[in-house]
Amino acid sequence: MAFETYSSGDTYSGDLLNGVRHGQVTYTWATSGNVYTGTFVDGNQHGQGIYNYANVNVYTGACLDGARHGQVTF
Repeated sequence: MAFETYSSGDTYSGDLLNGVRHGQVTYTWATSGNVYTGTFVDGNQHGQGIYNYANVNVYTGACLDGARHGQVTF
C-alpha cells in the first residue's frame, strides 16, 4: 500500500505494481475536492469505481483506460 502527495496537493492511496498505480485505490484532487475510489490498471482508472464530487454528485460505474465507460449511475 502506497500513499503519495503530489505538488498539486492531490493524494493517492493504493496499490502499486512496479511503481505504477495498479489495483484498489483512492485518489483525491486537491483543487476540486473530488474523490475517486476504485481500481487502476497500468496507471489508468480501469474497472469499477465511484467518483464522489465535492458538489455531492456521485458517479458509480466503470472506467476503461482512464475514461468513463458503460452502464453508470449518476
